[in-house]
Amino acid sequence: MTAPAGAAPPRPRWRLVLALIGFALWAHPSLVGLPCAALLIAAPDRFGRSLPLAALIGAASLALLVLGGGGAGGAPAAGS
Repeated sequence: MTAPAGAAPPRPRWRLVLALIGFALWAHPSLVGLPCAALLIAAPDRFGRSLPLAALIGAASLALLVLGGGGAGGAPAAGS
């Protein structure tokens, strides 16, 4: 099977995976969960499971953001 005309060839995703792992290790959990929930809502869904999962992740992330003070984790800013 060949790709349709005009379609971009598949590219390796190692940079995306590396950036995602780095962000997940550094960022506050709510800052990881909210974009994940948004991507689940925006992505096409074949089986109908992404909307409930997105609601669960979004609610948990929002609760962490509100109850946890909302500060981003990770390294302190320079000069602090």
